[in-house]
Amino acid sequence: MRVGIVKEIYRYPVKSMGGERLTEVPIMANGIVGDRSFAIKMNDKYLTAIEMPELFAHQAVLNSDEEGYGTKVTTPDGQEFDWNDQSFINYMADKTGDRNLEQVESQPEERGAYWEDHLLIISESSLMKVADLCNEDELNMKRFRPNVVIELDSGVPFEEEQWFGKKLVINDIELTINSHCPRCAYVNIDPNDPAKKNPKILKTIVKERKGNLGVYASVVNQGTLTVGAEIFLVD
Repeated sequence: MRVGIVKEIYRYPVKSMGGERLTEVPIMANGIVGDRSFAIKMNDKYLTAIEMPELFAHQAVLNSDEEGYGTKVTTPDGQEFDWNDQSFINYMADKTGDRNLEQVESQPEERGAYWEDHLLIISESSLMKVADLCNEDELNMKRFRPNVVIELDSGVPFEEEQWFGKKLVINDIELTINSHCPRCAYVNIDPNDPAKKNPKILKTIVKERKGNLGVYASVVNQGTLTVGAEIFLVD
């Protein structure tokens, strides 16, 4: 049964940083290549937007050459750094005040060690309903950091939460829908202006949705994910 189409695709190479919007991407055994593959540790803990909200305003893009995969980071003021450049390490040290930062990464073909499952899926209908519950005209999808945004044929909010244990078929990709995505204070941060926080968003999700929004999925069959592709639900 057809349930919708793929509306948007996102990859986030660096934990807690902004990512890249894609129109087509290979889906490997552990999800999108390079998704959440890079992270920074400070005092033996992962540096996140909770400690440094400005991370959300840094844009990370995966790149590759004959030596393998890497990532390029663009700062809010337009500076560009390669992940392994000493200048980037110095920049982050200045921002955090910590000269002992540790850069860590997993292989891009692997699931990032800083991520709960292969893919995070959310529908436009769910987002619009949450915005309505928050008495907001709209909420930026980037607050919720999905990999795949879907446009439901039914338009029914939270329909994706009824698919646990079932499979989605998209092109030649097959996914199993596994569980809810529990939300944290990340969603309160405005990705366009990280200094602005709206605690009403998380409070509303906790009150109205038991703290959950979106669903996690794992890859059964690999393939190519494209914007506009039809999505079929299989029992």
